[in-house]
Amino acid sequence: MLGLDTVFLRDAPDGELRFIARSQGRILLSRDCRLVKVLGDQAWQVTGSGVHEEFTSIASKLAGKGCRPAPLSRCLECNGELIPIDPVSAKAKAPPHVLDIGLDLMSCTDCGKVYWKGTHRERMDAEVRWMEGELKKRRRQDD
Repeated sequence: MLGLDTVFLRDAPDGELRFIARSQGRILLSRDCRLVKVLGDQAWQVTGSGVHEEFTSIASKLAGKGCRPAPLSRCLECNGELIPIDPVSAKAKAPPHVLDIGLDLMSCTDCGKVYWKGTHRERMDAEVRWMEGELKKRRRQDD
Protein backbone atom coordinates (compact mmCIF):
# COMPACT_ATOMS: atom_id res chain seq x y z
CA MET A 1 0.00 0.00 0.00
CA LEU A 2 2.91 2.36 0.60
CA GLY A 3 4.25 1.87 -2.91
CA LEU A 4 7.49 0.28 -1.74
CA ASP A 5 9.17 -2.25 -4.03
CA THR A 6 8.54 -5.55 -2.26
CA VAL A 7 8.60 -9.29 -2.85
CA PHE A 8 6.48 -11.60 -0.69
CA LEU A 9 7.50 -15.25 -0.47
CA ARG A 10 5.47 -17.13 2.12
CA ASP A 11 7.10 -20.56 2.11
CA ALA A 12 10.50 -20.01 0.49
CA PRO A 13 13.43 -21.84 2.06
CA ASP A 14 15.94 -19.76 4.04
CA GLY A 15 18.64 -20.23 1.39
CA GLU A 16 16.42 -18.74 -1.29
CA LEU A 17 15.51 -15.80 0.95
CA ARG A 18 19.19 -15.12 1.70
CA PHE A 19 20.05 -15.34 -2.01
CA ILE A 20 17.27 -12.94 -3.03
CA ALA A 21 18.13 -10.43 -0.30
CA ARG A 22 21.81 -10.42 -1.22
CA SER A 23 21.56 -10.62 -5.01
CA GLN A 24 18.79 -8.02 -5.32
CA GLY A 25 19.95 -5.74 -2.50
CA ARG A 26 16.70 -6.22 -0.62
CA ILE A 27 16.00 -6.04 3.10
CA LEU A 28 14.40 -9.20 4.43
CA LEU A 29 11.60 -8.75 6.95
CA SER A 30 11.19 -11.84 9.11
CA ARG A 31 10.11 -13.15 12.48
CA ASP A 32 12.93 -15.74 12.28
CA CYS A 33 15.61 -14.43 14.71
CA ARG A 34 18.24 -16.80 13.34
CA LEU A 35 17.72 -15.74 9.73
CA VAL A 36 17.76 -12.05 10.69
CA LYS A 37 21.04 -12.57 12.55
CA VAL A 38 22.65 -14.36 9.58
CA LEU A 39 21.78 -11.52 7.19
CA GLY A 40 22.80 -8.74 9.57
CA ASP A 41 21.93 -5.29 8.20
CA GLN A 42 20.05 -6.87 5.30
CA ALA A 43 17.31 -8.22 7.59
CA TRP A 44 14.95 -6.65 10.09
CA GLN A 45 13.11 -8.48 12.86
CA VAL A 46 9.32 -8.13 12.70
CA THR A 47 7.53 -8.41 16.02
CA GLY A 48 4.03 -7.87 17.33
CA SER A 49 0.69 -9.19 16.28
CA GLY A 50 -1.47 -7.45 13.76
CA VAL A 51 -0.53 -5.00 11.05
CA HIS A 52 -0.11 -1.96 13.31
CA GLU A 53 2.24 -3.66 15.78
CA GLU A 54 4.20 -5.30 12.96
CA PHE A 55 4.60 -2.01 11.12
CA THR A 56 5.57 -0.21 14.32
CA SER A 57 8.31 -2.80 14.88
CA ILE A 58 10.08 -1.74 11.65
CA ALA A 59 8.98 1.91 11.33
CA SER A 60 12.16 3.34 12.89
CA LYS A 61 14.32 1.41 10.45
CA LEU A 62 12.19 2.46 7.49
CA ALA A 63 12.39 6.09 8.60
CA GLY A 64 16.14 5.75 9.11
CA LYS A 65 16.50 4.49 5.53
CA GLY A 66 14.68 7.58 4.28
CA CYS A 67 11.55 5.69 3.25
CA ARG A 68 9.37 7.97 1.14
CA PRO A 69 6.03 6.28 0.46
CA ALA A 70 4.27 6.59 -2.87
CA PRO A 71 0.88 5.28 -1.72
CA LEU A 72 -0.98 2.89 -3.95
CA SER A 73 1.48 3.18 -6.82
CA ARG A 74 2.24 -0.56 -6.97
CA CYS A 75 0.07 -3.59 -7.59
CA LEU A 76 -1.01 -5.30 -4.38
CA GLU A 77 -0.86 -8.67 -6.16
CA CYS A 78 2.46 -8.70 -8.01
CA ASN A 79 4.28 -5.43 -7.09
CA GLY A 80 4.21 -4.08 -10.65
CA GLU A 81 3.89 -0.33 -11.20
CA LEU A 82 0.42 1.15 -11.60
CA ILE A 83 -0.26 3.51 -14.48
CA PRO A 84 -3.43 5.39 -15.48
CA ILE A 85 -5.51 3.77 -18.21
CA ASP A 86 -8.62 4.77 -20.10
CA PRO A 87 -11.98 2.98 -19.70
CA VAL A 88 -11.78 1.44 -23.18
CA SER A 89 -8.54 -0.35 -22.24
CA ALA A 90 -10.10 -1.57 -18.97
CA LYS A 91 -13.34 -2.83 -20.49
CA ALA A 92 -12.51 -6.54 -20.14
CA LYS A 93 -11.09 -6.21 -16.61
CA ALA A 94 -13.35 -3.77 -14.76
CA PRO A 95 -17.04 -4.24 -13.88
CA PRO A 96 -19.48 -2.32 -16.10
CA HIS A 97 -20.77 -0.17 -13.19
CA VAL A 98 -17.20 1.04 -12.52
CA LEU A 99 -16.79 2.03 -16.15
CA ASP A 100 -20.24 3.68 -16.21
CA ILE A 101 -19.58 6.03 -13.28
CA GLY A 102 -16.29 7.25 -14.73
CA LEU A 103 -13.85 6.44 -11.95
CA ASP A 104 -10.13 6.97 -12.53
CA LEU A 105 -8.55 3.64 -13.43
CA MET A 106 -5.04 2.32 -12.92
CA SER A 107 -3.54 -0.81 -14.42
CA CYS A 108 -0.57 -2.90 -13.35
CA THR A 109 2.24 -2.86 -15.93
CA ASP A 110 3.12 -6.48 -15.06
CA CYS A 111 -0.06 -8.49 -14.43
CA GLY A 112 -2.64 -6.12 -15.96
CA LYS A 113 -4.90 -6.01 -12.89
CA VAL A 114 -7.12 -2.92 -12.92
CA TYR A 115 -7.63 -0.74 -9.84
CA TRP A 116 -10.10 2.05 -9.06
CA LYS A 117 -11.20 4.02 -6.02
CA GLY A 118 -13.83 1.70 -4.60
CA THR A 119 -15.51 1.81 -1.21
CA HIS A 120 -12.53 0.05 0.42
CA ARG A 121 -10.22 2.90 -0.63
CA GLU A 122 -11.17 5.10 2.34
CA ARG A 123 -10.05 2.36 4.73
CA MET A 124 -6.81 1.88 2.79
CA ASP A 125 -6.18 5.65 2.75
CA ALA A 126 -6.66 5.75 6.53
CA GLU A 127 -4.11 2.93 6.97
CA VAL A 128 -1.61 4.69 4.70
CA ARG A 129 -2.05 7.98 6.62
CA TRP A 130 -1.42 6.11 9.89
CA MET A 131 1.74 4.47 8.48
CA GLU A 132 3.02 7.79 7.11
CA GLY A 133 2.37 9.37 10.51
CA GLU A 134 4.40 6.64 12.21
CA LEU A 135 7.29 7.24 9.82
CA LYS A 136 7.19 11.01 10.45
CA LYS A 137 7.25 10.39 14.22
CA ARG A 138 10.31 8.16 13.87
CA ARG A 139 12.11 10.72 11.67
CA ARG A 140 11.51 13.42 14.29
CA GLN A 141 12.82 11.11 17.02
CA ASP A 142 15.98 10.48 15.01
CA ASP A 143 16.65 14.19 14.39
